[in-house]
Amino acid sequence: MVCEWVVAGCCFLGRKIEEENIMNKNNVFTCLFTVIAAMFLASCDTSCSPRWHATDAPTGYDGHKVRVREASVPYEHMEIEGVPFNTEEYKNYDENRLKLVKDAPLSTFGADVDTAGYANTRRMLRDENRLPPKDAVRVEEFLNYFEYAYPQPPKDGKFATTFEMGTCPWNAQRQLLLVGIQAKSTELANLPPSSFVFLIDNSGSMTDAMPLLRESMTMLAKQLRPQDNIGIVTYGGGAKVLIESATGDDGKKIQAAIEGLTAGGHTPGAAGIKTAYDLAAKNFIKGGNNRVVLVTDGDFNVGVSSESELISLVEKKRETGVYLTAIGMGFGNYKDNKMKMLANKGNGNYIYIDSLREARHALVNEMSGRMFTLARDVKFQVEFNPARVFAYRLVGYEFRKLEDRDFNDDTKDSGEVGVGHQITVLYEMVMADAPEAVKKEAVGDVDALKYQSPVAQAGTAQSNDILTFKLRYQEPEGDAGSKLLEFVLPAQPEATENWGWASAVAEVALLLRDSPNKGNADYAAAIKRAQANVGDDPDGRRAEFLHLAAVARKLAAAEKAEK
Repeated sequence: MVCEWVVAGCCFLGRKIEEENIMNKNNVFTCLFTVIAAMFLASCDTSCSPRWHATDAPTGYDGHKVRVREASVPYEHMEIEGVPFNTEEYKNYDENRLKLVKDAPLSTFGADVDTAGYANTRRMLRDENRLPPKDAVRVEEFLNYFEYAYPQPPKDGKFATTFEMGTCPWNAQRQLLLVGIQAKSTELANLPPSSFVFLIDNSGSMTDAMPLLRESMTMLAKQLRPQDNIGIVTYGGGAKVLIESATGDDGKKIQAAIEGLTAGGHTPGAAGIKTAYDLAAKNFIKGGNNRVVLVTDGDFNVGVSSESELISLVEKKRETGVYLTAIGMGFGNYKDNKMKMLANKGNGNYIYIDSLREARHALVNEMSGRMFTLARDVKFQVEFNPARVFAYRLVGYEFRKLEDRDFNDDTKDSGEVGVGHQITVLYEMVMADAPEAVKKEAVGDVDALKYQSPVAQAGTAQSNDILTFKLRYQEPEGDAGSKLLEFVLPAQPEATENWGWASAVAEVALLLRDSPNKGNADYAAAIKRAQANVGDDPDGRRAEFLHLAAVARKLAAAEKAEK
């Protein structure tokens, strides 16, 4: 922490000397004294630095004590003469817009099972008592954080799909469609052997996160079986191989390496990634599950660090059959944008761990889904029937949008889905029988076409189906080509508890983003609907969401009052 203040202070001093052309030595010494005094206060005054305390886990979790940061001084408020210390980075994105079926009948996107956006937002609401930056909120990662009562696939199938529909809570003139995709579950004992390479960031920026990192990696290592293999690479101050190869039953060796981890030095992230992939190639298990598990705050400040270079690096390595799981940790200096990019381009998934509770949930309870690939390059395509649907909007999945032609192109990369994973998709829809005023509002003020006649809505489709949902995927290994599944929605389905909970979660996410598509979204209404659809909640995650939504509502009201 002191090092961060030193760097900031030096930057400030350098700027002052350059901008104000300080020539008088007394002025220079005055500035130096100011910086040194600020550094001393930062190291001594606990009111200006993050404090940690133990708190009980919420009802339903495993009861572990977790370390959380007190909310009195959020990083965004910590500065020296205008130099901020919250250097977290999130990729700006525009939300999907409403599309007319007559112009764009196909909606095409890739699978996304990441949950980091939810866990990271939880950290800000729960531990720092602040609203998240809007771009930290990705609606699909809120939806996919929770489990739903979706039917399992048939015995000989990999995927099952369910549909539910009801009036859109934040726009009563529209319908809200839920598409639930359930991947086949398999017991851990029946899964193929694994070769994991833990790639651990132990640079100086990971100092505060290191205790949580060690315990999280210990949890994951304890899930290894005798037939599994592990390597460990660190890259704080330089890439270093701690364990080249060890079997899952060599617990003492693995535990000693993890417990010996300390933080310090710069972050040569690219060198670490290259070393990890080289080790993964050396330990490669043919027909097995081969994966690099990257644990970092995403701050790659030495070596290859540009987004284009990192993309090129992980894209090249994924072709070798080694997948990537990106685990985010830390705060204040967190680079969410790079973590999301690495996971998307490395045929992997992305999670954020903010506590021991989340570590146990993601790395123990959901290990099969996170670490074992059921299908790769999973793509979805929805064809809407213009006789039934006038316009639609995909809620979320902005980072997984594909061109319609990419759906049938097996060379186009898409998301991976793990064993037992669920994917929840929402569409806002303006139905074809909606009042003309509603349709006109959806279309907006668009001039009539000059060179072609408008496509008639009535009679354009002989079928009365609402839509056809197509799913294309490839096997984890090999080049046998993709497989296609097709599901038809012939009539309006009923809304169940799944729809009620998912719609409430999405509504809160839209409010947190201050989305231009939030319509009449309301915290109180969303919380009430969520309460009515909690259902079975064995791990307390849904109860926790209710608490977080209440915190967000309070913070949003306070922010509005200040304006």
